[in-house]
Amino acid sequence: MAPNANPPVLTVSQLGELVREGLRAFFGDSLWVEGQISNLHAAHSGHLYFDLVEPSDEPGRTPNAIFNVALWRGARIEVEHTLAEAGGLALANDLLIRIRARLEFYAPRGRLQLIMDRVDPGFTLGRLAVEREQLLRMLAEAGLLDRNASLPVPEPPLRVGLEIGRA
Repeated sequence: MAPNANPPVLTVSQLGELVREGLRAFFGDSLWVEGQISNLHAAHSGHLYFDLVEPSDEPGRTPNAIFNVALWRGARIEVEHTLAEAGGLALANDLLIRIRARLEFYAPRGRLQLIMDRVDPGFTLGRLAVEREQLLRMLAEAGLLDRNASLPVPEPPLRVGLEIGRA
């Protein structure tokens, strides 16, 4: 393909609008994204901001990918309610999560971010169940799972004496 001899000349605003339109055309109004929450913080406005990261397979290494996420106050209430009803979950750092979001290009900062509006608690609960089963299997293999059951239970005291001091 030959290079374009006369590439278009755009203003920064025009380029930003073209990027926004292209993202909307390609991804539609929303998509589901899976990742791990990092750098979670709440603003005074009630909005939540965090990074959704794809951790490296090697501990301590830089994540494979990061996207900034904004969860507006109105959607935050619904998301937190959904998680709480699903099993007492809450948004927290290091939580593996699947979110529904809109991919947004914020032209004033030249930043691409996800605007979250929903969460799939089944994904997180499923991941937690898998991790729980792996932990139980590891404890059983190490002989630690039934260890407490093999210990004798001490008899409780039948009498308790109290000494009342004088003032």
